[in-house]
This record gives sequence, C-alpha cells and structure tokens, in this order.
Amino acid sequence: MKRVLGLVLVGDVETETSIPPHEISLAGRTILSHARQLLARECDAVLEVHAGVGGSSMVDMVAEGVARLCSELGRGQVDGACVVVHDAFQPLSSEEQVREVVACLVNDKASVVAMVAPCSCVGTEGTFSMEIELITPLGFDGATLRDVLESGNQKLGNLSELVNAVSRNGANRMHVVPQKRPWGSLFRTMSLSDAEALVRVQLTEPSTAEVNSRNNLKRVLVFGASGGIGRACCDLLKTNRIEFFAPSRREVDLLKEADFPMLRDVDSVIHSAGAYGDSAEETMQVNFLSCVRLLSAMSEGRWKGSVVFLSSTAATFGRKGAAVYSASKAALNALIEAESEKFAATGIRINAVAPAKVATGLQEALNPGTPLDRMIKPEYVARQVLGLLQSAMSGKIMYIRKGEDLVWSIPARRV
Repeated sequence: MKRVLGLVLVGDVETETSIPPHEISLAGRTILSHARQLLARECDAVLEVHAGVGGSSMVDMVAEGVARLCSELGRGQVDGACVVVHDAFQPLSSEEQVREVVACLVNDKASVVAMVAPCSCVGTEGTFSMEIELITPLGFDGATLRDVLESGNQKLGNLSELVNAVSRNGANRMHVVPQKRPWGSLFRTMSLSDAEALVRVQLTEPSTAEVNSRNNLKRVLVFGASGGIGRACCDLLKTNRIEFFAPSRREVDLLKEADFPMLRDVDSVIHSAGAYGDSAEETMQVNFLSCVRLLSAMSEGRWKGSVVFLSSTAATFGRKGAAVYSASKAALNALIEAESEKFAATGIRINAVAPAKVATGLQEALNPGTPLDRMIKPEYVARQVLGLLQSAMSGKIMYIRKGEDLVWSIPARRV
C-alpha cells in the first residue's frame, strides 16, 4: 500500500479586516487547524508550508514542501508515495474529496488527480486550458511530482501549469473530478463576515415539498412558543398536521426545571426559548444551562429522539452590548459540538439552527431600528428547524444569513 503524504499550503491572503483569515473559526477550530485535520484522516504525514516574506507562489510552496519531505523522510519514501496538496484558504473542501483523490492515486489510476470548478474546461491530451479553476485537494504521484519540480526545465507559474506538467511526465495519466458541491476561496476583497459565511456553506435550503413529505414526527415539545421563531415553528407544525405541546413559562420554568417529565410524551423537541436583557445568571440559565439540564434528563430517562436548539450567529464572536447573550450561544454551540457524538450513540440527535437578524421582538431589543428588509422572516427559520428536526443528522449547526437566504453550516456527523 502506498504511503500518502499531505501538504497544507498557507499563503499570504488577507481580508479587509485586521483579523487574518487563518484565525476565522470553523467548528471551533481555525481554518489552518481544519485544513490539517482534513488531510490527517487519509495521510500518513501532513506538513504545513507557509509563504515566505513577500509571498510565494503556490508552486514554490509545493516545491518547498516536497524538498522538506525528501529531507525528512528520504527521497525513496517520497517517490513511492502519493502527495496530496491542499490550499488552507479553500475551506469548503471535504473529507470525501480527499478520499476520492487518495483512492485514485493509491490504485495507480492516475499520476495526477485534479478537482475542477463547475463550468471549467479541460483541454486536449489530458491538459487544462488557462481558464481552468482548480480546487484543492490535488493529488500527485510522488516520483513524477518530484521529477517535474527538480528538473527546472520549465517555469511553472501556477498550479494549473504544475498539474499539466505532471500529467505530461506521467504519460497523460490525469484523472479529472468535476466539482458539483459549493466551493470557494478567501479573497483579499472579502470582509470577515463574508469569509465566515463562506467557511460555513455546505447545505442548501430544503424545499417545502421535502419538509412536508417527511412527516415522521409523532409529537413535538416546543419551548419558547410565545416568541417569534417558536410561534412560527408551532404554525408550521400545525400546517403539517404534526401534533405538538407548547408549555407556557408557568408550566415549565426553564430557570430551574430539571426533570422535564413531559419528555415521555414526545419524540422530538424544539428549544427556541431565549433570554436577553435580564441578569447574566438568568440569560445563561435559559439560553445554555436549561439545555444542559434537558439533555441530562433525556439521558437519565433513556429518551430517544431529535432535538433542535435555537442558537445565533452572535455565537461566532462577541457582539457589543450583548456579551452575555453571545457567550450563552457560544456555550450552546460548544455543547453540541462536544457532546453530539456521545448522545447520538444513545439515540439522541442534537442540532442547532443559528440565524442572523430575525424579525422578532428579541431582535428589536438587540438591534433596535433595523429595517425589516435586512432581517430574516421567522417562518423561514422555522422551515429550517423542522427540516433539521426530521433529519438523521447530529452535531450540525446550521447558520442562516439574510441576503442570500442560504444555509451556512458546519459539517455534521451522520448517525
């Protein structure tokens, strides 16, 4: 079996903000950490290559990485291996892509494996036209890649030219993978919020027909039904003829409820209750600690089913004037990311929907005077909640932003 060696390329890309893109988080990890982990599952060794002072081309970084691998492992080890190259600032790449690249190389199907953007054109004789847009990860036969980089016979200005050169040296054995899923890179002109959204794009909005056709919920417990999103969730459940129970604050006090005896009568839970503007203790109790107690009660009672919590994009960084609220949602996200696998093993699926500005009373308190056309409708959020409630996923945090009205999400575990 061939060894698989990984190179993570870290360029000098900058955004318009003072925060460098490698500090943008993805599921609680920096983009750089995410890139390393993306390759680590399939690669025997992963090496980071950073751009030099004044910047380095991608080809220069690949050459440096191969040279370092030869120095550390020996030229023979590199020649007998596959080399997977990934640009750290292409955060939408998936483990599935890495596995596909590695499988082609390990089985000697190609000397180079290239992911290409939608609408890209492949030239004749296994070469790319200059208009091609490559998506990493890219895969190379180690010996052929090293030969091309060390020959010095031609000046290679970009990754497309490197891919073409390796293909020619490898008897035009190129495997091209057209990419159909969302993709993209971080660019200099991109604001931090845009970059953060780009990092999280994975999932498109489920259609109304899809939501309505999956009526596999028997009875849903809804906390926070008096709020805008909770009320919209109840309306959608009613439209889909799904039975639900929405206790009032008097019936269930989330500041101190610990047993949740009503769980025995339901198979799904929507936790949309939220506190803001109260004391720090009350905000944390309702927004976070009640979720901890709810999951504890489910576990102790051996309850099985699906839970969707309402988070917020405020969890991604501290918002001025909403420090405790932001912290409570960040804590909720951390709980889901850390515990979803454990709960999934017992039959409890936990996910969250994290919208940006939603046209509710809470949003008026957080951002008074925000025009309605800049806010998401509660009904739209409710559709995502119900779709996620009926899914087989666990550990997903679904980010929703106004404008595109697309769903931005963290890769989830399927159970």
